[in-house]
Amino acid sequence: IPDTRPVYFKTDYHPVHRCGLNITIHAGENDNVESVWQAIYELKADRLGHGLALAGAKELQSVVARKGIGIELCPYANVQIAGYAPVSGPTIYPLREFLSAGILVSINTDNPGISSATLSDNILLAARLCPSDAPLKRFEVLKLQRNALETAFVSPAMRGWIADEINRRLEGLYCGKK
Repeated sequence: IPDTRPVYFKTDYHPVHRCGLNITIHAGENDNVESVWQAIYELKADRLGHGLALAGAKELQSVVARKGIGIELCPYANVQIAGYAPVSGPTIYPLREFLSAGILVSINTDNPGISSATLSDNILLAARLCPSDAPLKRFEVLKLQRNALETAFVSPAMRGWIADEINRRLEGLYCGKK
């Protein structure tokens, strides 16, 4: 029997849906792709925490990309809990696969109190988890941050302000200003 944990909470989410709140569902880290499917279709997730089980599930990846559902990868937690290992691990970390599928994947911290890892630490580890024949490029790190902004639960006006502020600061760095 496939893991069906998300569906257990379906009726609990009815009031959340009625209020129009955005939803992140923790799915696909230690469970199968069925849990990701349920998080999307039963709980109407706007973002998925981890979503590792999407690896290899091309049809569901297409749905995630088309719906603009964000995937929050947390490399330190993924190494600790799901057993990924930098480059030499038996399972390839799905970051590269998700980017190629057009998914709005971002790098995040899961539980800094447990993993003792900052966002910068997680981004650096994400780069180490990519295959050596397909390294994470600088523009992709910026894309990951842009994806985080695109899937942030903020108003369009706030999203625009944040994007403008990021662009202003990047321009300042590029021009040698602080």
